[in-house]
Amino acid sequence: MRVEQRFRGADTISGFVVGIGSKWVMLAAVRDGGYEDGYVAVRRKNIRNVARDRSFEEQFARQQPDWPPRMPPDTDLDSTAELVRGLARRYPLLGIEREDKRTITSVVVHSAYRRALAQMAGSAEESGSSADGSVAVRLPLASRHP
Repeated sequence: MRVEQRFRGADTISGFVVGIGSKWVMLAAVRDGGYEDGYVAVRRKNIRNVARDRSFEEQFARQQPDWPPRMPPDTDLDSTAELVRGLARRYPLLGIEREDKRTITSVVVHSAYRRALAQMAGSAEESGSSADGSVAVRLPLASRHP
């Protein structure tokens, strides 16, 4: 899916819907090339348009061993405070995007955040480097098994 948000300057998010609550929609984000890129929770009222993504990336993502993506466990999409608390318990580094001082528009758990933390901790397996000098580290999203 490609999700466009209603406010100016917001990025279009590519990914797969893994959960819908009364306030938030959780997407398993997909980056260029069709590789997983963590999660993005988008406030429902800020969604302007949703369109099916028929690109190579979507088709490629469906062929990956981690398919299908799963909702992060213990994630509440009905409350902003509980959404942030639940994600913060599992992922120690979150990106929080705001429209203004009071309104959170999205909560992001990108793979780049997990890679950076893993590199600092020395606990992840390196899987390559990119042109910008960053090192790609493969970490799983949510476990499929309880």
